[in-house]
Amino acid sequence: MKVYTLSSLLLSTLVLTLAARPDAGSLDAATIAVQELDRVLSLPGQPSYSPAFKQYSGYVTTDEYLGKALFYWFFEATDKPDEKPLVLWLNGAANLLFLDSPAGVGFSYTNTSFEKDPPGDNSTAHGSYTFLVRWFQRFPQHKAKEFYIAGESYAGHYVPQLAKIIVEENKMASKENYINFKGILIGNAYMDGDTDLWGIVDSAWHHAIISDNLYSDFQKNCNFSMVDLSPECNAAIAQFDALYKIIDIYSLYTDRCELGYPDFNNSISAQVGRTSSGRVGGWTVVYDGLIFVTVRGAGHMVPSTQPDQALELFKHFLANKNLPSKPF
Repeated sequence: MKVYTLSSLLLSTLVLTLAARPDAGSLDAATIAVQELDRVLSLPGQPSYSPAFKQYSGYVTTDEYLGKALFYWFFEATDKPDEKPLVLWLNGAANLLFLDSPAGVGFSYTNTSFEKDPPGDNSTAHGSYTFLVRWFQRFPQHKAKEFYIAGESYAGHYVPQLAKIIVEENKMASKENYINFKGILIGNAYMDGDTDLWGIVDSAWHHAIISDNLYSDFQKNCNFSMVDLSPECNAAIAQFDALYKIIDIYSLYTDRCELGYPDFNNSISAQVGRTSSGRVGGWTVVYDGLIFVTVRGAGHMVPSTQPDQALELFKHFLANKNLPSKPF
């Protein structure tokens, strides 16, 4: 098993057998008709000419009894989509399938109150798995493609838990329900609350955003595993929060002024680190089955702040290749 990681991305590749792949030309009329019901032909403000790719959007029922249905939006690759892998993006150069999960998030819905059917990671993972099985039934031409799961932030819970269910279900799944699962990618993953909170404090201190004194207050007064924090810890958090009213906590080095504070980075916006220009694009640490990757200058959402580096990461991940150690 192989994994890539970028200052925010965790990827894991499993070796599975690739079965024969049905193409769009082999679909029966009924399947094509069902797919066309979800076909998106135009959007408000879209140019009059047809886009160079197909896109589909709709609902897949995951629980008839509870009235749950998940909303998806699927974009086929612009070039040779039948030859490209399929990536499910949870947060929500390949075929991209976006999913609003769990039910009640985004456009996904449930007809059952949370009091009767409380949401949680376990039900979310099983709901997403049911969605995938039924989505592949609706789009069988994509079923045998190499399949990956990706996401960022709280997807640090969603992605590995769904991956675990797929691996377990594949051991006993029928040929019709088998998913050709290959790996996972997680950006800046939220995995453990206590550890992540300390990570935020440590990061702020290492970037000289908080003082030595405030950092010492956190160390002396805060135990983030406690449900009720001490008054001293809450006071430290209040000082911490005040600083992030003038600095974007999700992108310390953002090039744009989004929060009303001066754009200090404007004068060096052309200095974005790109390996294609000979500059350092990031760093990688290789473990057994895991590659942790840091993208230079990226924020919480790497594709938004460093799209070129994110694309190169994505390409190398899907191709199962190590990131380049030299300019390219």
